[in-house]
Amino acid sequence: MKNKLTFVIAPSIPFSELKALRKHWKEAVKDPRYLLVTNYEMRVDVVKYDPADEQLTVLAPDIPSDEVTALRKRVTKAMKKKEAVVFVNHEVCVFSMPKHSPNAKLL
Repeated sequence: MKNKLTFVIAPSIPFSELKALRKHWKEAVKDPRYLLVTNYEMRVDVVKYDPADEQLTVLAPDIPSDEVTALRKRVTKAMKKKEAVVFVNHEVCVFSMPKHSPNAKLL
């Protein structure tokens, strides 16, 4: 059974603008005629994974450790849902990979 996490990534925008982006995103989800236009760089990454067989990995280079901790909490909370959206104002890379098998041999 696959879970779906959507990451809305807008590097370097202030936290206050991230809140506004979240609000506009919700409006766009409610109304398909709503057009989301920004004056900053952003992208949307969607990751589908099976929590029973795969683990989620989030790479967040060059961000302060307190923000890594906050991001980890938000992603952990989102992973408890079947489908969730995480808003990030840092550059991140997200992917899933198979969980370690006890029978796997390291080469």
